Amino acid sequence: MIALETALAELCAGLAPLTETSPGFAACADRADAALTRLRRWRDAQALDDDVRWYELTQRGFTLQRTPLMCPRRCASIASSRAPRGYSLPRRWR
Repeated sequence: MIALETALAELCAGLAPLTETSPGFAACADRADAALTRLRRWRDAQALDDDVRWYELTQRGFTLQRTPLMCPRRCASIASSRAPRGYSLPRRWR
């Protein structure tokens, strides 16, 4: 990820002087800046313990994903409040 971030930062720096010359360069610079921002936000998430980070490769590129794992805890608390008396929920992933 560091190499990708470095490459995006260099691309942003290289496109900066060209943004005034063409709308195409300005749009490319905006997209590169947005990609760098999203990459940094994906990498620097606050709740590291509650997230699973993964990527998905496609024919046209890749997608970075971050999925929070707080839902199982919330679902377990809801399910336990609605469970029949004496029912015990599993406490770990199997």
